[in-house]
Amino acid sequence: MRHDSTIRRRHVWFSREGISFLFVLTFIVVGAVIRQVNLLFVLAGLLIAALLINWRYAMASIRKLSVRRHAPQLLHAGQTLVVDFDIENRSQTMASCNVNIRDRIQRLNVSGSERNSAETRTIGRKRRRPVKINVNFPEIPAGQVSNGHYRCLLTERGKYRLGPLVVSTRFPLGLVWAFGLLRQNHTIEVAPRLGRLVGKWAELVHGRARSGEHRSQRYSSEASGDFYSIRPWRSGDSRRSIHWRSSAKTGQLEVRQFEEQRDGGVALILDFWRPAAATETQAAFAELAASVMATAVDQTLRELNGPFYAAIAGESTKHFDGISSLEMRKEIFRYLAIAQPDESPDTGECLERCKQEGRIKQQLIVISTRPECLPQLIDKPDWPVSLQVCWMDVSSPEIESLFRLDGI
Repeated sequence: MRHDSTIRRRHVWFSREGISFLFVLTFIVVGAVIRQVNLLFVLAGLLIAALLINWRYAMASIRKLSVRRHAPQLLHAGQTLVVDFDIENRSQTMASCNVNIRDRIQRLNVSGSERNSAETRTIGRKRRRPVKINVNFPEIPAGQVSNGHYRCLLTERGKYRLGPLVVSTRFPLGLVWAFGLLRQNHTIEVAPRLGRLVGKWAELVHGRARSGEHRSQRYSSEASGDFYSIRPWRSGDSRRSIHWRSSAKTGQLEVRQFEEQRDGGVALILDFWRPAAATETQAAFAELAASVMATAVDQTLRELNGPFYAAIAGESTKHFDGISSLEMRKEIFRYLAIAQPDESPDTGECLERCKQEGRIKQQLIVISTRPECLPQLIDKPDWPVSLQVCWMDVSSPEIESLFRLDGI
């Protein structure tokens, strides 16, 4: 996303060196007036001239500068944020030297206001202040554009704001500081850190790890799917799949082959639970659950071509329903960036919605920060037998066989 702005109002103030310079100048002027020494008057005039030249040149250097910022709108925790600047000098006669751009990174809370250190929800972390970053441009020739950038690492999910920008210079003598404030803010949503789904995750998605389901693919395929070809009989094929007419013509056994029928898609539910008086470990498990959910969504929507349902139950509940697409993936990531855990998430309502909307053929996976508590969430007598629920507790040691964080 781009922000384009020209400096409208300029300000000037003495630098630290300029304050010392002003003190010496005052001492010389007072001495010249009291002693009536002409040489001191000449020296004072020269010093005042240097101060005025620095002031006029610095103010003129930033008068026709235009700044454009390029920054992403969405990234994941642990990824490097790269912010680029294009600064254009629209003056046709004078170059701008030693120009500095200071940017500011501030984490926001859910409502969008600045997150003060006392409001930070991260448990056990040190209080943090907004980070200020400086990018220096040694020279911007007249009528040309110079480029610069900075990189930083955002380690926590959430919403961040860049800005405002301060464009300044102290060139040529460093006695005064001329600056302009550009109130151009940019919001970045940082989704949970992505990892890798390993081990039996693929079996969970395709429903082969459900309890009570141990049928092989070849036996289940013969009763479902569309017929599309005949192939020679192989050891292990069912006799019921033999096509006797083709076998009689060729003189060898031929079997019917069916197009594999995929299941009805995947349903992912994040049970974003955390007790009110959470410990540091419980808070870490909540962030781990968000990472598992983000990784599952990312991998599933990249591989799946069919119906997809996801729900995030925390302080508030959000449902995502439709055909898998990259746009849906971004929408889920944006919500995961700001989702907050709760001591009583409405996970039961998400499970009830799956039952009512006929998601019997979908693989239903619940990612949670607590042990399985389905009897408290669903009505067992009314629950369809064919709708099996796979409960993933990220606080259990078994999660290490299913999920790994990148870089850890």
